[in-house]
Amino acid sequence: MQRFYQRFKRMVNAAVEAIDVIADQTSTITKDSLTAHPHQNHDARDTVIVQDVSGSMADDDYFPSRLDGGLQATLEYYAARKKQYADDRIALVTFNHEARIIIPLLSLDREQEFRTALRKLTADGGTDIAKGLHTVAKLFDKSSESQRVRHVILLSDGHGGDPLKISEKLKSRYHAQIDVIGIGGEPLAVHESLLCQIATTDPDGYNHYRFIKDTESLREHYQQLATGLMWHGGKS
Repeated sequence: MQRFYQRFKRMVNAAVEAIDVIADQTSTITKDSLTAHPHQNHDARDTVIVQDVSGSMADDDYFPSRLDGGLQATLEYYAARKKQYADDRIALVTFNHEARIIIPLLSLDREQEFRTALRKLTADGGTDIAKGLHTVAKLFDKSSESQRVRHVILLSDGHGGDPLKISEKLKSRYHAQIDVIGIGGEPLAVHESLLCQIATTDPDGYNHYRFIKDTESLREHYQQLATGLMWHGGKS
């Protein structure tokens, strides 16, 4: 009888230990799934849209063109942020073989000014991603509101320049999150390994680069970026 009791006690103890392990694992999973990304909060956000306007952006595999597809997605992002986070600011930088600040950091109540600037964009020239990102750094240098969350959305259909050093500066000095979108006929059309390195990689290994094949998916992705669904391991 004593031997049976001891065996039963060992079985009970083992079962309790197993339950504790499962509980710990469940607790960890729940905590991880609910832990917000450092940028997933309600703080005011400064977003810089970095738009490729090189000659190939006139291609019509994104109807009516790659450039128009990117601009439509940008307006989706703008509308979603304005609806939920009226204190945000947004800027527009374009690049081909050169880079320009089309719209400096403006409050979201200046939508007509933003839309007018988008309508004037045309596709021409080569591609130098680094020049676009250097121009973003200049914008952040001029901003006195360093407490704002900084978000960079870069869209390109190609590759060019040497953007890794400046992308690291944006992430380390300005604590900017960089989301990168490659578009075009096929992923082989863009330098995906380079774009992945430009993009932010979260501590959990989630990388903020996506190749997107069509206009509708692109618009959806920008909406997700605006609403925060992509900040911590979401799927497009």
